[in-house]
Amino acid sequence: MTVEEFLERPERWDGNHEELIEGEIFISPNNKPRHNEIVSRIDRRLLPLEQQGFVVHGEVACRVTDSSLPNTDVAVIRRDRWEATGLDNFLRESPALVVEVASPNQMRKLLKKAGLYLEYGAEQVWIADPRKKVIQVLTDGGVRESREGETVEFHGIVIPVAEIFPA
Repeated sequence: MTVEEFLERPERWDGNHEELIEGEIFISPNNKPRHNEIVSRIDRRLLPLEQQGFVVHGEVACRVTDSSLPNTDVAVIRRDRWEATGLDNFLRESPALVVEVASPNQMRKLLKKAGLYLEYGAEQVWIADPRKKVIQVLTDGGVRESREGETVEFHGIVIPVAEIFPA
């Protein structure tokens, strides 16, 4: 399926969200409070990046290919790229940093999305796993895990993993 075909379909009214990833539709239920809390905690801690010429947003649809329109949970985008996109268009590349919060049975989707984001320009992709209280940091150079007692870092912003996950 192409992005155009995907966008021509009727909107869902059952509370689920859809994403197109490599021509395949992935369906996700509405976010639960824990998911939203983690997204909010990460978003707030990344806001100082706006002083460095980035824009920090929650859900952003990224048209990375003609068959992929994934949505981020948190996106950090260089301001000049964001402004060049225009408010009525999808971002045509990956954000510099993408954050995804893992839900049960969603890891296959998240790893596919991470691969796309990295292939199309992301410097890092973070996958936050609330059950394990671990952040996987994916880069072109590989994957590392950060646990409680450790930190994650992007462009000088250092976040303790323990501050990301609610008790």
